[in-house]
Amino acid sequence: MLDMKLIPSIRLAEHRRARITTWARLMLAWIGMMLFAPEPPRAKNGQLRRLIRRRYPQLSLAPMARLVAHLIFMRALAMLRVRRRPRVRDFTGAGFRRRLNPRHVLRAAIGSRVRAGLRHPDLRTRFARIVAAFNEVDAIAARLVRRLRRGLMRRTPIVAVRPPPAHVRSVGFAASVAFPDTS
Repeated sequence: MLDMKLIPSIRLAEHRRARITTWARLMLAWIGMMLFAPEPPRAKNGQLRRLIRRRYPQLSLAPMARLVAHLIFMRALAMLRVRRRPRVRDFTGAGFRRRLNPRHVLRAAIGSRVRAGLRHPDLRTRFARIVAAFNEVDAIAARLVRRLRRGLMRRTPIVAVRPPPAHVRSVGFAASVAFPDTS
């Protein structure tokens, strides 16, 4: 039997999306408290150092920005309500074909505007942008729906597989032509 990587469906039930959203809100609040509080919270018996060391990888804003972008995309899919898959046409010439298994579809569907809106070099500004985007998920998803209705146009490029051979013609003189003596 073949080992197949099972990819879970991106469409979630409303209660599961609400649970993920609540968890993300709590994680954002915890990250904000740990990064920007004047004093970190106190733990019993001096266990704060061990607690921070164990949870330090979760203090990164990059996974939270990616989670917020995915939540925006899931909300846009729920608003879009499209059930059928678009038909892929392969009208290419001999020796060429379309790449029918597009790469980075999720990244392209989310779009550069959403991803750039969640980035900033300053830590406080980036955190504020992530929180603002999290609070405006429906507005950002509505803009994304308009973009998704047009479709992802450049996801199946034409690739040269084996181009047909071209006939080669010589542009030089034939060897049998005698050159006149100009001496």
